[in-house]
Amino acid sequence: MTNIQRLRVKLGNAEFEAEGDADSVKQQFAEFMLAIASGGAGKKPVDVKADVEGQIAQCEPQPKSLDKIFKTGELISLLALPKTDAPSADALLLLIYGFEKLKGESTVGGNALMQAARQSGVPIPRVDRVIAARDEFYNAAGAKKGRRYSLNNKGSQHVERMIAELLD
Repeated sequence: MTNIQRLRVKLGNAEFEAEGDADSVKQQFAEFMLAIASGGAGKKPVDVKADVEGQIAQCEPQPKSLDKIFKTGELISLLALPKTDAPSADALLLLIYGFEKLKGESTVGGNALMQAARQSGVPIPRVDRVIAARDEFYNAAGAKKGRRYSLNNKGSQHVERMIAELLD
């Protein structure tokens, strides 16, 4: 399992966003802060050393918290189910997130998603009908057996909030 880190920072008018391995994100953020300090993006000089050290500390690899939510194997399965108003749809979103983060698959086929849901203890008749309850959080492409699902930005944020709640 690779440790993918994501960092978003807004300082005045300047914004930074990076995703990748921890060393890459640290390097990109340090370059961003140097550009701001030299007057490249912000109006006011910034204490680069203090900000870089503070933000890089937040970028350190997190404990394997996803291992408390997901079980990996041929499929991804859930070890904890969401307690929301649409638990089956949210479980599908969690599974899509798991496939993306743990297996590196940016899209998940409907058949794999159905099998992963059943393996997780979420009995659903059809993926498309159940996940439709959360249509603002995912993208779908293809038709019939070739349909593939992925999370949009809003969906990733929603899933990360659910994961935080499940870990508390």
